[in-house]
Amino acid sequence: MRVPASHPLAQQALAQLRGGPKDRRGDRAFALIAGEKTPAPKRKNKYGAVRTKFDGIWFDSAHEARRWGVLKLMVRAGEIDQLERQVVFELGGDPLITYRADFRYRVIATGAVVVEDAKSEATAREKSYRLKKSLMASIHNIKIKEV
Repeated sequence: MRVPASHPLAQQALAQLRGGPKDRRGDRAFALIAGEKTPAPKRKNKYGAVRTKFDGIWFDSAHEARRWGVLKLMVRAGEIDQLERQVVFELGGDPLITYRADFRYRVIATGAVVVEDAKSEATAREKSYRLKKSLMASIHNIKIKEV
């Protein structure tokens, strides 16, 4: 049911949306009554990760951003090179299954290529991640390093 804008309830809702007195039912309910659209509230991350901007780049979590800082220092120190982030690997299937690693780099001393993922204990236990980790080992012969 749509209430005309001239209705007292709609006027009250519009006043609240413009910063008028608050009502216990919240802004979104009044906007819906008045027929206006409001943006949906931002959802929290399932595991509490907070998007973080570091070095001019947005990261999915503060943990991932901190790890990027450490890896950049390792590049400057000459320990690693060819540092990349958000590297996509194809795992096959129809529809195509992919795995997106947080980081990939080469250790200069050994020449080994390392694929790294910044994971918490909770996300490391997730079924889909464990399956993709297993597929990476069997298809590409790559062991994912979790930090």
